[in-house]
Amino acid sequence: MSSPSPGVALAVAIARVTLLERGRRRKLMSGILIVILAIFALGTWPLAKWLSGSIWLMLIWWGACTALCLFLVMLAVYDALAVVREERAKLVIEAEEDLEE
Repeated sequence: MSSPSPGVALAVAIARVTLLERGRRRKLMSGILIVILAIFALGTWPLAKWLSGSIWLMLIWWGACTALCLFLVMLAVYDALAVVREERAKLVIEAEEDLEE
């Protein structure tokens, strides 16, 4: 099997670093939340007339809002599970240190 293209390899590397570092993960979640709020505000006030002109535009707008919200929820669940895993690992290390003493 051939190796992935450089662009795919770069995207995978960025995703891995983002998901493994708690600070970056939380900055990403904050950024997505701000984007969701901005998109929602734009669709509610300045773009309301334009979006109400076509059912398809409104469905695409709501679909984008929904997709971003679901992505944010998935990141939040991943973050919670990662924190649980990190804390359990800390407990195991502390228990091993106590046994050594």
